Amino acid sequence: MPELAPLRITARNRDQAEYLVRSQAEQRGVEVTEVDVSPAGTGVWLVTVTVTDDEKGRSARLGEDTQALHLSSLHKGRGPAS
Repeated sequence: MPELAPLRITARNRDQAEYLVRSQAEQRGVEVTEVDVSPAGTGVWLVTVTVTDDEKGRSARLGEDTQALHLSSLHKGRGPAS
């Protein structure tokens, strides 16, 4: 099965890094079969994504804009209502 790696993700913990990658894959229509998350420093994770052979072409779309994601920049609050 094809692997897409490494994706460098900034997140508070391993679970958030995995969530972020799976969410990006789902938004791009990429079916992920396995995710491996390894620590790469304080708040930084290296993520390897395994996809089915059928998803090999689509997985490139995941890698194009997921090489370095920062969870905090994607989940900013909207601020107070006016």
